[in-house]
Amino acid sequence: MAGQAPGAQKRELAPGTTENLPDPAEDRDVLRKHIAKLYGQGWKRADIAKAFHKHLIPAGRPTQEQYLRAARNKLRSWERQPSFRDLVWDSGLTQMDLATPAILQGLTRSAKRGRVDAAKLALEITGRHVTKGDQTAPNITIAFAGIPRPTEVRQIADAEVVEDE
Repeated sequence: MAGQAPGAQKRELAPGTTENLPDPAEDRDVLRKHIAKLYGQGWKRADIAKAFHKHLIPAGRPTQEQYLRAARNKLRSWERQPSFRDLVWDSGLTQMDLATPAILQGLTRSAKRGRVDAAKLALEITGRHVTKGDQTAPNITIAFAGIPRPTEVRQIADAEVVEDE
């Protein structure tokens, strides 16, 4: 079974991260974008709810657990919204684009160590290798321009059938 992914350990927010956010009543979109970015970085719903419960839920809950439950429910409802999922997707793509050089360096290291699949993928990425299934037949066009066409139609005269003996 595979081990835990690097960087999957418990994450903590930098001090002052949540204090700089606007009041949720003032600008909900800024909060949604910030939380979508955290989802795109791989944060879990429970961790986000714990860090942002004061921004997600207005005051009035008697216990901390009720705040957290309400914050998780609000995040769950946001996760069902296509517009929020699009924000998460864009953030995830940005993170992946930024990691591309490291990914290619790892691929190169694997190929140098003798991994045939890594070498094949590296050559495909650079355009130096095409798999057999990806090859397409060339498009061939035959042009009859410049060849004279007959202008009159001739009838074939009666011919005799010769039999071989």
